[in-house]
Amino acid sequence: MMKLTDEELADFSYNLILHAGNARTAGDMAIQAAKKGDFEQAAAQMKTARAELDIAHQVQTELLTANASEGGTVRPDFLLVHAANHYEATDAYLMLCDELIAIHGQLARLAQH
Repeated sequence: MMKLTDEELADFSYNLILHAGNARTAGDMAIQAAKKGDFEQAAAQMKTARAELDIAHQVQTELLTANASEGGTVRPDFLLVHAANHYEATDAYLMLCDELIAIHGQLARLAQH
């Protein structure tokens, strides 16, 4: 059983933050596209957002697997807690992005009538 080093734990944290941040940025871009009526671009950005969040989820799963193989000895530090929070907040944010894009779509359809 090999113990994760502090550097390896930091790498997991940074990767979670990176990919969750990329997902959030793509979600922001999706909303902006929807506000302009470009729903094709909004859908493409949301696809990118979900792909980035999936990568973040894979990173989190790798860390959980490593922790389990070490017998649960990984001690979370502030950076890891921040990274996990960033991931979870982004997941919730993307659900809201989907709703906002749908609302913009409904408003656009109503404006056409």
